[in-house]
Amino acid sequence: MQFTIMDNLASSVLGIMNNSLPNSLKYYDSAWHLYLAEGSSTLEFKVSKIKDGKIVDNLEMFKAGNHVKFTEDGEPHFLKMLKVTSNRTTITVLCIDITLELLNEDCDAYSPNQSNTIDWYFSVFGLAQGNVIIGINEVKGQTRNLSWDGRQTKLARLMSIVKQFDAEYEFKNILYPSGALRYIVINIYKKNDGKKVQGVGKNRTDINLKIDQDIENISREEDMTGLFNAVEVTGKDDLKCTTVSRNEVDDSGREEFYIRYGESTAYAPFSANMFPANVANENTFGDRWIKRKFETDYTHQDDLVKYMFMQLQKYAYPVITISLDMAAGINWVQYGLNIGDTIKITDMKYDKSGIIIRSRVSEIIKSFDNTATNKIVLTNFVELKSKISSSIKDTMNKMIEDATPYISSISTSSSIIFKKSTDTTTLTPIINKGEKDVALTSDFSFSWLVNDTEKSTNKSFTVKYSDLTEETNLVTLNIYKNSEKISSAQISLSKISDGISPINLFIKSSNGYQFKNNVINTTFTAILYQDNKEIDSDSTKFSYVWTKTNSDGTADIAWNLAHQSSQKSITISNSDVSQRATFNCTAEPLS
Repeated sequence: MQFTIMDNLASSVLGIMNNSLPNSLKYYDSAWHLYLAEGSSTLEFKVSKIKDGKIVDNLEMFKAGNHVKFTEDGEPHFLKMLKVTSNRTTITVLCIDITLELLNEDCDAYSPNQSNTIDWYFSVFGLAQGNVIIGINEVKGQTRNLSWDGRQTKLARLMSIVKQFDAEYEFKNILYPSGALRYIVINIYKKNDGKKVQGVGKNRTDINLKIDQDIENISREEDMTGLFNAVEVTGKDDLKCTTVSRNEVDDSGREEFYIRYGESTAYAPFSANMFPANVANENTFGDRWIKRKFETDYTHQDDLVKYMFMQLQKYAYPVITISLDMAAGINWVQYGLNIGDTIKITDMKYDKSGIIIRSRVSEIIKSFDNTATNKIVLTNFVELKSKISSSIKDTMNKMIEDATPYISSISTSSSIIFKKSTDTTTLTPIINKGEKDVALTSDFSFSWLVNDTEKSTNKSFTVKYSDLTEETNLVTLNIYKNSEKISSAQISLSKISDGISPINLFIKSSNGYQFKNNVINTTFTAILYQDNKEIDSDSTKFSYVWTKTNSDGTADIAWNLAHQSSQKSITISNSDVSQRATFNCTAEPLS
């Protein structure tokens, strides 16, 4: 791929990048993102500033505001450098094909109080002016009474308008023969309904991707943020749908959506059974429906019904997004997929002709220098959910499960601090895969290591005092499934010297602890106990420091300094106590 760099006015060429030309500037880590929802694309790439120990020429052309032009599948693309980041060795460039006006300018709150066409709204908000024009317009002639309470960017306002006209859009670049940008064309299509209306892109009946052949990995996301299963729509002049009775059934003939004569609300009973309103349970009163209301400018009840059923098809079930990674050696670019295209995916192992999904391409990620990073993202899966066979569902779920890593941890039966030679603790593995607990079947094997030395291969490991050779010991658990290592976990066990238990200090007084008539005469002796036995009776193992606290709670500094080298026993007299005092003793091992 060759990229042409042009100045901020797109009037002159500054240079090119082409990895196939020997003397051309090279790029890497390129990623071209195309988005269905925004109708736009971004391009990011990196350029090395150093080659053969020298600064590369012409790096000044990478400047915010300049443009990048390239042609893909015969279609020109023209993007503005939105952000340029540079360090000592690398330049990173982010480009976008939307005008800065759409990105950065705001639109005020607006309430026209009348119905208008989409062209009219585009004109009022300056969305189609200058070299930005409307091309294809499949909702031309339709009107809506739209209003906005707050400010938003021009791009957000454009997306809001198109959405409320039940439409979708794309940007296209039209260039002059010189390569400069001539027009940015906004093509507006009726919104894809999963049936007859395609919207952006094409219905690619020629493409049939196969699991375990074309597709290596599937990731799946479910989102029920906007879910509802009942909808009431009001048309122009407060029009309600009260004289129409209609339903839609699934492939099994079961009623999936309906509206009854005399009612203005359409319902999705399957959805209500799976996702009832919180107020609907055996102990409370209230309906089980999650209901939304919309206002439109439709003037016929048939249009209201179509709109309500379309909303239920989209929002009555969780929105499912699927990302596909192509198998090694297969480049999805060979299929010529574009944003909005509808494709099929089948399973060759279980159902050679059965359709898993008929889904749309909502995002494309394409690299021009590393095809291994290419990816497509699919949406609109929910509309065909009832058409998926159970065997294919199992296959997809298995692929997702296989891609979920094992997470392990270690539980202990007792303390992780060993104080005595008789102390033990039993370590047991816990394995999770995603949010699920994994049963420790015979497929799993284990290796327990203490300080890198294997001690056990059993499922559980009882650690003894003698197994611990250091004060702090690292226990590592390696877990294998069918002889393949799948996870590991670690825990630290501490060891206090053998036989050590807490040492308690008791101060014994030879003549009690209370004295009358100001006659004080006693000897305090510090006695150390461990395991209910006195230690250091001859005062050869510990030193003793005595301190005094006065009756007001302050330390007696003079007394403490005079007794900082005290012995096991000290004598207390009248000179040591005025009214009341507290004496403390601290024992410290002799080195």
